[in-house]
Amino acid sequence: MTLLNRLITLVFIFLLLISGTIQANIPVIRYKAEIGYPPFKFVQGNNLKGFDIDFTELLFESRDYSIEYSSGTWDKVYDDLVKGRIDTCGMMAVSDERKKHILYSKTVFKTYIALYAKKNTPGVSINNLSKYRIAVGKGQYAESLLKDKLHIDDYLTFNTVEEAIDSLDRGEADLLFENQEVVNYFLIEKKLKGEIIPQATNLFPTEIAYGVNRNRPDLVGYMNERITKLQKTGVYDELYQKYFFVHSDYYHKANERRLIVIISVIAFVIILLFILLRQYIIRLRRKIMKVNTELYLQFSKLKEQEKELKLSEDRYRLAIDGSNDGLWDCDLKEGRLFFSSKCRSMLGYDDEELNGEIKVWADLTHPDDIKVIRDTAARYLNREIPRFSVEYRAMTKDGYYKWILGRGKAIWDENGKPVRMAGSVTDITERKEFEERINYLAYYDSLTGLPNRALFIERLNESIAKTQKENGKGALLFLDLDNFKAVNDTLGHSYGDLLLENVGIALRKHMGKNDTVARLGGDEFIILIPRLEEISAVEVLAGTLVNAFRIPWKLMGYEFHITASVGVTIFPDHGQDEQTLLKNADSAMYKAKEQGKNNYQFYTESMNAKIIERLEMENSLHNALERGEFILHYQPQVEICTGRIVGVEALLRWNHPAKGLVSPLKFIPLAEATGLIVPIGEWVLHTACKQAVSWQKMGLPPRIVAVNLSARQFQQQNLVEIIRRVLDETGLDPQWLELEITESIAVMDLEFAVSMLHRLRDMGIRIALDDFGTGYSSLCYLKSLPINSLKIDKTFVHDMTENLNEEAIAKAVINLARSLNLMVTAEGVETKEQLVLLKEHLCSRAQGYLFSKPLPPEEVLSLLRKDSIL
Repeated sequence: MTLLNRLITLVFIFLLLISGTIQANIPVIRYKAEIGYPPFKFVQGNNLKGFDIDFTELLFESRDYSIEYSSGTWDKVYDDLVKGRIDTCGMMAVSDERKKHILYSKTVFKTYIALYAKKNTPGVSINNLSKYRIAVGKGQYAESLLKDKLHIDDYLTFNTVEEAIDSLDRGEADLLFENQEVVNYFLIEKKLKGEIIPQATNLFPTEIAYGVNRNRPDLVGYMNERITKLQKTGVYDELYQKYFFVHSDYYHKANERRLIVIISVIAFVIILLFILLRQYIIRLRRKIMKVNTELYLQFSKLKEQEKELKLSEDRYRLAIDGSNDGLWDCDLKEGRLFFSSKCRSMLGYDDEELNGEIKVWADLTHPDDIKVIRDTAARYLNREIPRFSVEYRAMTKDGYYKWILGRGKAIWDENGKPVRMAGSVTDITERKEFEERINYLAYYDSLTGLPNRALFIERLNESIAKTQKENGKGALLFLDLDNFKAVNDTLGHSYGDLLLENVGIALRKHMGKNDTVARLGGDEFIILIPRLEEISAVEVLAGTLVNAFRIPWKLMGYEFHITASVGVTIFPDHGQDEQTLLKNADSAMYKAKEQGKNNYQFYTESMNAKIIERLEMENSLHNALERGEFILHYQPQVEICTGRIVGVEALLRWNHPAKGLVSPLKFIPLAEATGLIVPIGEWVLHTACKQAVSWQKMGLPPRIVAVNLSARQFQQQNLVEIIRRVLDETGLDPQWLELEITESIAVMDLEFAVSMLHRLRDMGIRIALDDFGTGYSSLCYLKSLPINSLKIDKTFVHDMTENLNEEAIAKAVINLARSLNLMVTAEGVETKEQLVLLKEHLCSRAQGYLFSKPLPPEEVLSLLRKDSIL
């Protein structure tokens, strides 16, 4: 055993020596790659990766060369290549200037330059680049284009494209001018796809080839031969698809060459067939002439027989034409078919236009129905069914199809073989159209033409079953229009319906071939993606839909600002049945609503708890008004120069029997969404007016009571009548009532708002614009609104003593109001320093915790009895 072990060891050592000798004899290729240039070259886990690296491994066969890799910045890599310190730098852009210093392999593919900017960057054009700070990779081909082609000398250079992208994202540069494929890769990698937007693409198509040291012309020939071979075998295109997700130019050109060859062959075959057919026609004409001669001899004999048959035929036709149905008679032996005049007129033909061959009727039959007719006839003639009856479509002379009911009976000979068959045809088009209409209404939405809930559920269940079978994934996107009710309430349902129709059309444009978009009802739409390759794809679609709805809708002379909230569920991850998936998609959509609307949210487990909480609160809210759970607190409004209380604002509170005081931030949006804000708002108005009268009866001087109006309240056509009735019932003088509306309510329909506010002002009611500065804040509408005062939002007041910008905004609002002869009330005043600044800037009134928090009526009474609270 010892001798055997020694022999094995010696053989192993010998093989190692041979292997080392062979390796030593293989030439080494010194390859240096530019770092940070994905997807061409990049470092991952201390290893070089990318299209360039993988293709190079395929290019140099191990038996011919071994590769020694290194990496560095582009300027260092190119310098080493020019000075002969490396053999190749891999793939690079081909330029005349570089050809003076290095060699190139044959072209591997073409690449492009693109121009990028951050979103919302206006007016970017390839013709006005000089006014921007442009980022570009140092020493890259893009830099030479910028300098030589576009004549831009003032720009920012960076060692890598990634650094240039980061510079643009940080705002150090205005534009990025670089390789399109590399930048797109980084944008996805850095999740900047929606933040940095291409402004111009596919610029300056550039050939990409291997850069080779001038001292290695031998490598160029080897590389060219290998590139050609890899392209022809398809290996190159497979690798190209791996990194760029599309086929290469070489693939498309090869397909074009194959297509030319195929077309040439087809053309040759057609010419050959034409020649053969011409010869056949010549022979056929000779044969026809011979047959015609024989027929002519028989014609005289048949003429006499025809006269005898005509009388019998006339009687037969009289009986046939008296029927409403068309009649037919088929000789199964001869293949001849007789049509009555009714058959022909049913399809719009004259008697002479259809001959008696079965093929004629078959040619008029819809291609999808021919098999049904043949199968039914075969089953009947084989005596599998008692009668021949089939519904099919036949083409009229005008080119459209009619539905026909064909029925018939056969005659068998003594051997049991069918020899003749006769029957009738009936026009059932109206019945079929009615059935199709009924079916359409059962499965499609009559307004938008989209699938309805029933059809959507069918397709969803099919998709669920298929994904379970194939272990795949699918997605649901639940889309609800934001503020759609405002369109119906202000402009009427005809405008709302028209908007819904256009929404349906817009959604179809974003759908894939196998996707389904359906309308569930109202302003709710749902989208089914039956097969999902990547989760990112549905995220992109959701973002695209949200962005699409941010563009104003222009219909019948009106411009609508309607956004969308989208909830997304993935199946089977978020559910494996229709009810669970729809419920979870709805939960995700409501989460998007809670997040400020105009966004999309993916479903999470925590959403169910929030939905349950929301439903419980909604149920309680429906009964809260009846049970007297709502109360009003009042917060004083103080005249700054005197310290007198000149008014109070009525603020709604909900005293829930189980949860105690519920924050208005929770229940007010819910009341808005459910429509309960209308009766609640009327209760608030009535209670506040009644309380103001009560204080006056106690001997207190009259003071203004301010009441907030919600969007839904303001949109009521009978709002003026409601307020007039409340004032009559409570006895409050209209001059002591102030109604507060927000900027968003005012601009929703400016013409309607101006008209409504004028009617309220004519009654003597005061109008205040609440939360000024947080919404549109446009002078254009402000000067049009008949208002008495502005309320500065508390966000500006809170930081005005520490932030000069906030102080400047508050001062500007005060000066603006004074120039328009409007009173100004500052909300959220909490410190004496804030009050001092407001007084310096001549603000009229203030409201906040510095004076008093909102208090119940009995507690605020003691403050109202004082002359001053400062």
